[in-house]
Amino acid sequence: MDIERMERLIQAMNASSLTLLEIEEKELKIRMEKAAPVWAAAPAAAASAPVSGPQPVSAAAAEAASPMGVDLREVVCPMVGIFHALKQEVKIGDRLKKGDTVCTVEAMKLMNDITMEEDGEIVWVGSKEGDLVEFGQQLYQYKPL
Repeated sequence: MDIERMERLIQAMNASSLTLLEIEEKELKIRMEKAAPVWAAAPAAAASAPVSGPQPVSAAAAEAASPMGVDLREVVCPMVGIFHALKQEVKIGDRLKKGDTVCTVEAMKLMNDITMEEDGEIVWVGSKEGDLVEFGQQLYQYKPL
């Protein structure tokens, strides 16, 4: 099976409500499994409970909260995988340069460095070590320097 077909299968599974996919072809056997969405498994009372943990701040909300209007940018995940913080974990207030690695995403046993596209100061961190991250998911917010 070629890598393009594997990527299409992963994308199709992520776009669907499937939680398990098994494929067998000659000598190849693939099993992909993802956790069921929390809302599907949670009782109705829990659905109305407030969400804990870091929540992304929209640029409009950030500008409304700041009298000067803050121009926030995002570092988004380019793939599905497992989030790994660096040994020197990126924290709120850290000032990073263009090209600095902010984290690593493990996908199909490959480690992929995620880097800053421009100089900036981190204002929000959205994932922690071992989190499952998805394509397009916001990992960090920063204000450009």
